[in-house]
Amino acid sequence: MALIGKIRNNFWFVLIILGLALASFVIMDIFGSSQSGGLFNQTTVGEVDGEKIEYTDFFNTERALFTGGEDSYASRASLWDYMVNKVISDKEAASLGLGVSKDELKDLQFGPNPSPVIQNAFRDPNTGQMDRARLNEVMQAIEAGQELNPDFRFTCSQQERQIMATKTQEKISNLVSKAMYTPKWMVEVLNQFNTEAANALMVKIPFDVISDKQVKLTDADYTAYLNDNKAKYTNDKETRTIEYAVFDVVPTLDDSSAVFTKLADLTEDFKTAKNDSLFASNNDGASSVIYSKLDDFTGEIKNIIPNLAIGEVKGPFIENGSYVIVKLSDKRVLPDSVKARHILRSAQDPMGMELARKSIDSIKNVYTSGKQSFDSLAMISSDDPGSNFKGGDLGFFAQGTMVAPFNEACFVDSKEGGLYTVETQFGVHLIEVQTKKFTTNAPLYKIAVISAPIVPSEVTQDGMFDKVNKILNSNRSLDALRKTVDGLDLGKMTISFPLLQNDFNLQDLGGGETSRSIVKWANTAAVGDVSPTIHEYTDRQNGYVKNYVLAGLKSVNKAGLLSIENAKVSLEEIVKNKKKGDMIAAKIAGKSIDQAAAEYSIDLDSIIGVSYSNGAAELVGENKVIATIFGLKEGATSKPVVGNSGVYVVSTTAKSTGMAINNLPSVRQSLNQTARMSVSFRFWDAAKKNVKIKDNRTRFF
Repeated sequence: MALIGKIRNNFWFVLIILGLALASFVIMDIFGSSQSGGLFNQTTVGEVDGEKIEYTDFFNTERALFTGGEDSYASRASLWDYMVNKVISDKEAASLGLGVSKDELKDLQFGPNPSPVIQNAFRDPNTGQMDRARLNEVMQAIEAGQELNPDFRFTCSQQERQIMATKTQEKISNLVSKAMYTPKWMVEVLNQFNTEAANALMVKIPFDVISDKQVKLTDADYTAYLNDNKAKYTNDKETRTIEYAVFDVVPTLDDSSAVFTKLADLTEDFKTAKNDSLFASNNDGASSVIYSKLDDFTGEIKNIIPNLAIGEVKGPFIENGSYVIVKLSDKRVLPDSVKARHILRSAQDPMGMELARKSIDSIKNVYTSGKQSFDSLAMISSDDPGSNFKGGDLGFFAQGTMVAPFNEACFVDSKEGGLYTVETQFGVHLIEVQTKKFTTNAPLYKIAVISAPIVPSEVTQDGMFDKVNKILNSNRSLDALRKTVDGLDLGKMTISFPLLQNDFNLQDLGGGETSRSIVKWANTAAVGDVSPTIHEYTDRQNGYVKNYVLAGLKSVNKAGLLSIENAKVSLEEIVKNKKKGDMIAAKIAGKSIDQAAAEYSIDLDSIIGVSYSNGAAELVGENKVIATIFGLKEGATSKPVVGNSGVYVVSTTAKSTGMAINNLPSVRQSLNQTARMSVSFRFWDAAKKNVKIKDNRTRFF
């Protein structure tokens, strides 16, 4: 209490102390900004040619245009590319005097051929087509001055920006693509590549004729190889290579038995269920919407169905990693197709359905009384714009073409000339079945299926976690982890591709939050370190941990030519084969092709019709060898050629000259078109190389 009294009496002193602490914190942040981003850069996602991309703008654009995807990191990568390209294209457009007018923007939003941005935003997920009616509703609301939801208004403004950016980029790309031109000499060379052919004799000596023990690699071997392949092994940006151990979580016999028992316990109730569809749905199963041919089924279900009586249940049995029980709900012969016509009274709610029912009843009475024909009633009363002008005629259609209740009315227990009232999600229909066509008379089946995946239980997942945790605690370096995993039959080690700091994919594990967290850890780790976290990958469909992963940083590959140290990690096999190739080539140098083949007891191969453009089946990936064949005179034999999979000696036996160009303008136009099609994606990649880009994304996600 005395201390509290002193604080109250000297509160001004406390304020001074707090003020000094806050000031020192700010000063430290300012002075630290040059190294770690500091106070002035914490809101900047990146900078393109001096123009900043702020986090708020990035976040708002993501919220408006890129939400809803399965992988948020893939969406953010697309958004980053969009925003970088937008900065570049805006500057280019300003210098070229290009832009998008208000009338043009409106046409791109609501015109007959909307922007791809609008087409994607208003795409109907059920049909895959743009929902023009919904787009028109938005246009009418805007034109009427209707108050729009703030979130929707914000999304529209972001869409406008994207439409304008996309159209501007298209205009710039068109300027470049229209300037693309293929000179005559290039047309002639490409024609030569496509039409010249050659025959040759070949001997291929594989690298493994020399054992690994006979080859000792030195730094000079790696240096020579890197200098010969600078373009291939020079990086514009720093990359990192991760080595990781993957531990699969596999269901045990107890897990499998528990799933079996769960389904077996449902069997009797499934047999006596009055509504197979409802019972299956309530137990995570499903039932057939239509009657299906036997060939429409697969696996064990296909073998079981013909032997079941209606109402009989079979199972549990294993199908595609799940235990399954199947019930034959019905079996009958149905028409292969039906010709029908209908009248629809649409409805959106219970009150509308009641009005639609009364309307259809009245229409049916008018038709059955003979006062008006069906087609005339359809033309004046049907709400189906696809058929009302044809008198409601739907023509012939197969099972499954229409929604389930409509399909059931037409194909099951229907008669030719019969009238049927059916309710669907579209409203109430009056259907007249006109013709039923039978061709095969084969029985069709309607089934209900309940399945349960055989997945690891929580006990199994926890047990594997404990094992992995023990490995992690005992192995804090990558070398130690590698030795331990190699000595156990529990996991496997994998080496990643070189990864940039913003990457979010590990090749066999995929993308998403977990892969991104591993890459983020690697961005600040030291070579040889092991991540202190056990990384979990989840089966999204069934909701269990399918893999535990321990990750270590294998190498840091600085920008520029790959270092010898990293080459030893990633190129050992390639450099070893190169040295083996040089040893083989030296041994057979000066020998004839027959002597080279005899040296290693290898038969000669005869290659027919090899060409520059199509190569040959025997020479896939061996462009150097193909070039050698065409570089020789007929009857001449090459020196040894060290290829990608062995050492080759070839002898060209025949060469055919290329075909003459019959229509140079036509061939040139085709080549121009091919080149122009590549501009839309290659131009912007090239443009990025001419501007300075600072990428701070890894600070935020």
